[in-house]
Amino acid sequence: MNRDGRANLSYLYFDFPGQPIDTLTKGDYLTMFPNAEKGLFRWSSILGKDSGMFPFSEGLATIKSPDHLFGYMDKSMNVIIAPQFPNAGSFYEGLASVQNKDHQWGFIDKEGKTVIPFSYHAQPTRFSCGLARVTNNKGKRGYINPSNELVIPAEYTYATPFYKGHALVRKQVNSPILLIDKNGRTVASYDSVYSYLDKFNFEIPLHYETEKISPTLRQLMDTGKAIVRKEGRYGLIDINGQVILDFNYDLLKDYRNGLMLARTSTFENGRTIIRDGLIDEGGNFRFLFDEEGGF
Repeated sequence: MNRDGRANLSYLYFDFPGQPIDTLTKGDYLTMFPNAEKGLFRWSSILGKDSGMFPFSEGLATIKSPDHLFGYMDKSMNVIIAPQFPNAGSFYEGLASVQNKDHQWGFIDKEGKTVIPFSYHAQPTRFSCGLARVTNNKGKRGYINPSNELVIPAEYTYATPFYKGHALVRKQVNSPILLIDKNGRTVASYDSVYSYLDKFNFEIPLHYETEKISPTLRQLMDTGKAIVRKEGRYGLIDINGQVILDFNYDLLKDYRNGLMLARTSTFENGRTIIRDGLIDEGGNFRFLFDEEGGF
């Protein structure tokens, strides 16, 4: 807002530590797309939720034209790849997934050249650890390398992107969760009644480093322990599947340095008592939050 109380819109780009890189103002945008304010198109729609104005990744940021086509600009606000794609992802490991007008997905390089043909009906994940998850026409998921070779067969109903050389996969809805390496070999297997956490913050642009990386997978590879869900309740296991905290929690999240946020509910003296706080791996509350969010 400006000092008169009117909206003064711009898009501020940050680097990973949170330091501002640059801003994209309305004037900058209209320089790239002079006709942007004609018709029903408005600048505010460019900056709104799901607008397609995303942070930089590997030096390029996705932009959306007034015609709702996606392209890429550099940090000097130069359009490097003209908007031409109905949908587009960020650049990772030198490649970005894009969709053509026939609604098929492929990958381009930073010069806009097609590297992987438009042959996928569902959007692949970004490349991580040299592999991208793809989906075949039967809905099964596997992994390709940058040469579009299917190096891990498409035999999984659920599969995460790779993180630190590993991924979590599941062949069927009720089959065990498998931790696999880049060769597709099973490193560990977890009970079929478990569900790994696979949520991410939809308010945060998907180009951030946490893009669609399962919190369970990230925790397993970073710490050797992770939060999983069982029949609607949450617990903590180690990388071998041993239970550290039993599934007695309405919520567990943000496991780090041996601590995590937790919610418990117990029935005491005729009423339900809900406790929110920070617990350790022994299940002990280090801090309890009151109803106002304080200690």
